[in-house]
Amino acid sequence: MDASGHGDFEHELRSLETGFWKDTCDSVAAQLRDAGIKVKRTLMPGSTFWNDWTKFPYSATNWNHRPLGTQVLGLAYKSGEAWNEFAWSNAEFDGLLAEANSLANADERRVVMGKIQAIGHRRRRYLSAVLAFSAAAPR
Repeated sequence: MDASGHGDFEHELRSLETGFWKDTCDSVAAQLRDAGIKVKRTLMPGSTFWNDWTKFPYSATNWNHRPLGTQVLGLAYKSGEAWNEFAWSNAEFDGLLAEANSLANADERRVVMGKIQAIGHRRRRYLSAVLAFSAAAPR
């Protein structure tokens, strides 16, 4: 941060005021502080947070409630989508997402998904602070 001239910048990390959102963001904020990065935590009730969540420059959401990763990426990160958390447009990402959606074979799709994830990490557009296993079993 200092090398880029932003050493005094204070990030504001917003999250819901309860549950794993709060706990996860508290952990991220602690790690940032340990690294010497200034961060302010803002806790918000759901009725406030969800009204403006796409406008916050630094916040936490979860997208694990879709069965396929391509569904999550299409809703949350694809160019022109209403819930585009990246707030970006990337033709390579969009093209690979279209390719992944066209593949019925999970092993082939896995290779393309790896390329998609690499784009997000290479462009520093998101932070995967927690990778959790979740399962749903319909009755």
